[in-house]
Amino acid sequence: MKKIVIIFGLITIIVLSGCLMPAYIPSPEKHAENLLQEVDTSIFQEKFSSRIDFTKEDKIDAENLSAVTGLAKNQICLNISDELKENGFEAKNNGLITYSGETPIKVKIAGICAAKNNILEKDFFQNYTPLIENSSFNLAESGCSEYCTYEKCCILLLIKADE
Repeated sequence: MKKIVIIFGLITIIVLSGCLMPAYIPSPEKHAENLLQEVDTSIFQEKFSSRIDFTKEDKIDAENLSAVTGLAKNQICLNISDELKENGFEAKNNGLITYSGETPIKVKIAGICAAKNNILEKDFFQNYTPLIENSSFNLAESGCSEYCTYEKCCILLLIKADE
């Protein structure tokens, strides 16, 4: 009987400790890293992350992404949709995304990789990236065409997620 009580007690502790452990929630930069690895291996295919809660403690840094993915920093252009610019987000020099708002905001990351000359084509976003195209992203104004100095360029665009 004593063995049964001990075994039951151990099982209870194991089950409860598993329930009390907080769930791992990836940072926005980890989401960007995962997405970047996906789009890097599937050229011309727009992909996007799941919904992310972005806080003022979070950032997405092209230099960090470069170190993890093997892409050069100037192959990764980070930007934000016009709507997020009005909500406290900033894309600094196409290499760092920060947020200064007080409350978390729900976002997604849309991404695509392609040859730089293809990205610069007039109808590229219309033909290959419906999510980016519909996010009021203007390539000419973004600075990505000057920022990407390699043959292949990957664009990650932070967009507001549907609630």
